[in-house]
Amino acid sequence: MIRILFRRNLRGFTLIELLVVIAIIAVLIGLLLPAIQQVRNSAGLATCGNNLKQLALAVHSYASANNGKLPPSCSRDKPSAAMNILANLLPYIEQNLLYTQGISTVTFYTSPSPGTPSGQVYSATIKTFQCPADYTLTDDGFAGPSPSGYGGSSYACNEMVFGSTTVGGGLGGNTYRSQYRLGNIPDGTGNTIAFAERLSGCGFGVGNYWAHPGHDWGSYQLAPSFGMQWANANWNLTPQIQPNPWNGWTSPCDVWRPNTGHNACQVSMMDGSVRAVSGLISQPTWQYAVTADDKQAMGSDW
Repeated sequence: MIRILFRRNLRGFTLIELLVVIAIIAVLIGLLLPAIQQVRNSAGLATCGNNLKQLALAVHSYASANNGKLPPSCSRDKPSAAMNILANLLPYIEQNLLYTQGISTVTFYTSPSPGTPSGQVYSATIKTFQCPADYTLTDDGFAGPSPSGYGGSSYACNEMVFGSTTVGGGLGGNTYRSQYRLGNIPDGTGNTIAFAERLSGCGFGVGNYWAHPGHDWGSYQLAPSFGMQWANANWNLTPQIQPNPWNGWTSPCDVWRPNTGHNACQVSMMDGSVRAVSGLISQPTWQYAVTADDKQAMGSDW
């Protein structure tokens, strides 16, 4: 038997062919990256908006459990804890255990005595309080601009609604409550802002902490609120869109204003709806949205 062997002529890629393949792959990657980034941005925007909605709905749950009252922006009248609005809302965002641990200490924002069950409550990082677009949060979820050990917040409440009445006394300062109930906001729940975005690293060298009750000057920047009623020159300024983070006294990130890493600042209204606000919104329109009893119609830029 004669066996005929056929030899296959095999050859590899030439250098030019390899370069062409690499170039094609690079072009495809270049085309895909913007689409991937857009999807990530859209997902982050949706997550951030959902967080704001959850906060507004938590206010409704709080009001339902407290005879229509709104949670205070800063409370120092509880027997065992001083806290801001976000700490007060913990039981209504499925964080009741953390709330119980916090009120077992003197405050939410200081280290408890050794042996207490709460641990460092203030260091908890809570996803509902953090926006994916908040680039000032540390990798551990702490408030920027430097690792602080305090859980950061990317949101702030409207002080003109939740802190419009001052009650003296308490644990180291005043309590700031709302003069309204959920059912009697003069301008209506759909026309009044409840929460807005605010970068965690926009503070006087510290940050925006969810657990700190600070409200008065010297500690206000630690508390997640905006629109101080006595800061007449500042409270009604429009939101900052993608500002540089705070750095000493030179950065454009303004602690008195809402600010965001998105292309627009998202806000939740008192009725639970969420909307995006352009940085180009006029000051009068923004003022009408922040104020609960001006009885003014929103501008055309709303």
